[in-house]
Amino acid sequence: MTREKFINFIFEGSDLFDLGSKELIKTTDEVNHPEHYTSGKYETIDIIKDSVYDYKSYLHGNIIKYILRYKKKGGVQDLKKAQIYLNWLIKEEECKHL
Repeated sequence: MTREKFINFIFEGSDLFDLGSKELIKTTDEVNHPEHYTSGKYETIDIIKDSVYDYKSYLHGNIIKYILRYKKKGGVQDLKKAQIYLNWLIKEEECKHL
C-alpha cells in the first residue's frame, strides 16, 4: 500500500473506512468482539451476564482457562482474552463498592 493510499483510510472503532470511495471495510477484532460472538442482535457476553447466577465466577473461570492454555493454543491472543475477562471482573468488583 502506498502512502497516498494509506491516508485515504480511517478507523472508526474497529471498522475501517475508505475515504475515497466512502465504503466501509469491515474488520474483525478476535479479542474484544470476535465475529462468532457478535453475529446476532446481542453480544454473547451480555446475554451471559444477564442469565448467569454468579457472573463473577464465570469471569474468573475464563481468566484461568485462557491463562492456562495460552502456550499450547492461542498464544498472546489468549492472554489478551484473559485480560478482557480480568478487566470485566475488576469493573464488577469496583461497582460492588459504590
